[in-house]
Amino acid sequence: MIKRSDIERFTVCIIDMATRDIAVNGVVSDDTINKCLDEVQASIQFSLGGRAWGDGADLLQRERHAVVLDDGVGLDEVEPFLPGNYSAKLVDGVVMIKGFDKAGWTLDGYVIPRLSSGCIVATPLYEDVGTNW
Repeated sequence: MIKRSDIERFTVCIIDMATRDIAVNGVVSDDTINKCLDEVQASIQFSLGGRAWGDGADLLQRERHAVVLDDGVGLDEVEPFLPGNYSAKLVDGVVMIKGFDKAGWTLDGYVIPRLSSGCIVATPLYEDVGTNW
């Protein structure tokens, strides 16, 4: 997990590199910006134990949950509507959905409207439901 101290270290790195560029050139160059981003990416990968940035981006946000409100809907009907960053499981006879918002593939903006296009009604859960699946 990325800690606050990691984010502070990334920020200091960016500020140091930009400050040096301003002192020498009077402006922050595109090359310096790219170097800063490369340094931050490398630091994040190190903090994530060598995993790629995309594999750990969801560590910065909370897991989202939803429940399908129709008891007659099964996993086989829900799963085709879900993007790769969301999954579904049957819990006590109820279809539960969980995942992380990534880019435009969000629970509120994509998953629930996409399910409703197949006449499947789902609602987000705003409390931590404590799923371990």
